[in-house]
Amino acid sequence: MIVDPTMRPDRVFTLLLASWIFILPALKAQDGWPRSFISPDGSLIKIYEPQPDSFRNNVLKFRAAFSLTGKKRVDPQFGSFQALATIETDRNVREYSLHSVNILSVVFPARPDSLTLNDLKETLECGIPAAGADIPLDELLSSLGQGAEEDQVSPNLNHTPPRIMLATKPSILVLIDGMPRLRMNKDWGVKVVSNSPYTIAESDDGWYYLYGGRHWYISPDPTGPFNYTGYIAPDMIIVQNALNSA
Repeated sequence: MIVDPTMRPDRVFTLLLASWIFILPALKAQDGWPRSFISPDGSLIKIYEPQPDSFRNNVLKFRAAFSLTGKKRVDPQFGSFQALATIETDRNVREYSLHSVNILSVVFPARPDSLTLNDLKETLECGIPAAGADIPLDELLSSLGQGAEEDQVSPNLNHTPPRIMLATKPSILVLIDGMPRLRMNKDWGVKVVSNSPYTIAESDDGWYYLYGGRHWYISPDPTGPFNYTGYIAPDMIIVQNALNSA
């Protein structure tokens, strides 16, 4: 910033303070998931926690769910992608960052408002490195260990296309990237499905609760089917209060 030498000192301080207020949000690292960035057309893209498939020679192959909210939309549209990325590791602070992202495939059932599928891939490749910085390294190592055990149990992957479901009444498609993976949410004190953009929590009463549109739905299995419920277990009240205050 160029400062006029004739400018009053208090005016200079005000301009400098305003500059810092503008810059600080951009410098602040994103903690936790999802992580967000703005696409060139102004859409808001949120990347959910990556699920690693393999890691070798500093190249990570992973999958992740994402949401896209267009400038003229209120509700997000959801999809998923598979990618390769080189990573940079800082073992002193036990963190890693994603670099040189190459999107291998994108699954996006809805049609983006102003982006082609190729545009969407390029947008993800450019935006993920900024959003994928300072990720806890122990989470990656833990996920890779779990994935190795799953590969030994199920060496043959099933690539059969999913069945098509037709609904004749208002419905919500709840996306889960693969089989549900439960992880403890320390703030809520309950386990949640980590590979879904929706809140699916396991209660102490043995039921799974899905929260959407300020309503609760219940199922004996995290994959559903879910049915509306007017009663929730006491441990879900903490989750509800946290979501409503977010």
